[in-house]
Amino acid sequence: GGKGRRGKKKKREEEKVEANGGGLLQKPIIPTTVETAPTVVSQGVEQRVMHNPTQSVVFYNPRADDLFRPLQGAPRHPRDAQIDTPKNCWTGFIQEDHTDELAFDTNYHLFNRGKTAANPSLYSMKEKECSNVQMKEVVQMGNEGGEGDGGEQKKRKRKRDYDDPSLDSYEGPWRIPDVIKNVVLPEPDEEMVAKYKAMDDEKKKKKKERQEAAEEDEEAAPSKPPVANESTVFHGKEFYNYQGKTYIDIPNVLSSKIDDGHRCYLPTKPIHTWSGHTKGVSSISFFPKSGHILLSAGMDNKLKIWDVYNKRHCLRTISGHSAAVRSVCWSNDGKQFLSSSFDKFVKLWDTETGECLGRFTNKKAPAGIQFYPQNNNEFLAACANKKVVQWDARANEIIQEYDRHLMAVNVVQFIDEGRRFLSTSDDKSVRVWEYGIPVDIKLIQEPHMHSMPAVALHPNGKFFAAQSLDNQILVYGATNRFSLNKKKRFTGHLNAGYACQLDFSPDCSFLATGSANGQAYVYDWRTTRVAKKLSGHDGVCIGCIWHPVERSMLATCGWDGKIVLWNS
Repeated sequence: GGKGRRGKKKKREEEKVEANGGGLLQKPIIPTTVETAPTVVSQGVEQRVMHNPTQSVVFYNPRADDLFRPLQGAPRHPRDAQIDTPKNCWTGFIQEDHTDELAFDTNYHLFNRGKTAANPSLYSMKEKECSNVQMKEVVQMGNEGGEGDGGEQKKRKRKRDYDDPSLDSYEGPWRIPDVIKNVVLPEPDEEMVAKYKAMDDEKKKKKKERQEAAEEDEEAAPSKPPVANESTVFHGKEFYNYQGKTYIDIPNVLSSKIDDGHRCYLPTKPIHTWSGHTKGVSSISFFPKSGHILLSAGMDNKLKIWDVYNKRHCLRTISGHSAAVRSVCWSNDGKQFLSSSFDKFVKLWDTETGECLGRFTNKKAPAGIQFYPQNNNEFLAACANKKVVQWDARANEIIQEYDRHLMAVNVVQFIDEGRRFLSTSDDKSVRVWEYGIPVDIKLIQEPHMHSMPAVALHPNGKFFAAQSLDNQILVYGATNRFSLNKKKRFTGHLNAGYACQLDFSPDCSFLATGSANGQAYVYDWRTTRVAKKLSGHDGVCIGCIWHPVERSMLATCGWDGKIVLWNS
C-alpha cells in the first residue's frame, strides 16, 4: 500500500513539470532596482556649511569671508563658556604667584579674623618691594550693600582697628580696652598698704628660711647612701664536682633540651617548696636558657640561689643590701646578675663566687632593672625620681638619662631585639624609647588607663602584656604602632595595689600571673580564659615564672616567704 501511494505522488509531480514546459518548478521573480548614486542636495556649500571658529582642524576648503563671518545662533550659556576656558587643574585655572612669607601670613590672618585681605589688582605680588603695600592696601572682601550679582558695592567708613599690626596705632594683643581705662580706682589708704606690705615681707622671710634649711640638709647629708656590709655563704658540700664544674654550668641532661621547641602543659601539683627567707620574697628568676638554678630576692635584705634539679637545696646566700631587695636580673650568659633595693643601690654580683662587682646609686630608689641585650656592660634602671637611668658598669657612671615621665618609673623592658625599650610609670603611661636617645618615640596614655607596674614580653617579640592595676592584664603590640589589642584581655585575678609578676610559657600557649589572694592564675593565650588556678601561698602571690626548658614546670613566690615549684 505504501509503494502505491509513493508512486502516485511521483506521477503527479512529473505531470506538473510537463505542464511548465519541461523545466523545474520555480518561484516567481520580483524585479528590484539598485540605486548606485548617493543622494545629492541641490543647495550650495556656502548655504549649508558654517565654519566653527573653535575647531582647530577643517575638513573642507572654506573661503576667507566664511572664516571671519560673525557667529550665528543664540548666545551661549555662561556655564558653557566656562567649559572652553583653559584649565591646568580639575576645578579650573590656577595662576602661579610669588610672595614673601611675612606678607602671606599677614593677609591670611587678617582675612580669617576680619574678612579682609590685600587687593591683588593694585600691585604685582611678583615684585619684592610690594611687601609694604600688602600691609597697607586692604579692602573689604565680599559684595556688601550691592543689589543682585552685578550690583555696585557701597563704600562704608572704615572702623578703627586696634588689632591691625599695619596701623600706626597698633598697641599689641595686651591693649587695655577704653572701658577699663576710664575706670577710676580709689587710692589705697595707709592701713591697707601696711597690711599688704607685711604679708609680702612674711612670704619672703619664709622662703629664705626654707632655702637655708635645704642648704643645711644638703651639706649635712653624705655624698652617697651608706653601703651595707657584703658577705656570701656557700651551702654546698663541694664547690667543684668530679668534672671540675660549678653550679652555674649547665648539666648535660638539659643541654639537649634547650631550644627544642617543646609543647607546654598545665601544671597541676606542687613538687617542692623552698622556705629559706625569713620574710617575704619579692622576685624570682630562673637561670637563662637552662633554668637549672633559681635566684630569689627577699625582703630580709638577702639574695639566695637555689638548686632546681638535684636535691633542691640552697646553694648560696648573699647579703649586701641594707633594705629589702626589690628585683633581680640575669645577664645573657648568667655569670652575673643585678639586684635593686630600697637602700637606693643597684649592685652587680658574680653568680659563681657571690662577690660584689659594682655598686651604682643616684640617691634614688631603683625599681625595675634590665641588662642591655647587645652589651651586658650597660644596663637600665627605673628610678623613683621620674627617670630611667642608663649605667656603664665598667666606668660606674651614668651615660644617659631618660627624663619624660611625670612620676616614679616602675619597670623597663627591652623590645625589638634590644633596639628599643619601654617604660611604665605611676603617671599611668607607657613610653617607648630608642636606646641611647632620651626622647620618647611613642606615648601610650589614655583616660581609662591605670598604672602598670609589671610587664612581660611575648616570646615572639610581637606583643607585650602589662599588669594593669584594675585587676586585668592588657596586651599591646610591640612593633610599630604599639596599639592596644582589644581582643586580648585577661581578667579574674586580683592585683589592685600589687606589682604581681607575670610570664609567658615558652611555646606562647599560656600566660601565668600572681594574685593578691595567694593563687597563681594560668590563662589560655588563645581564648583568654582561666585555664588553671594554683593555690600555694598564705598571703600575696607576688611572683610567677615559667621554666625555660621543662614542659609544665612553674615557680611562684609570695609574701609568706615561700617559693613553690609546680609540675604536672
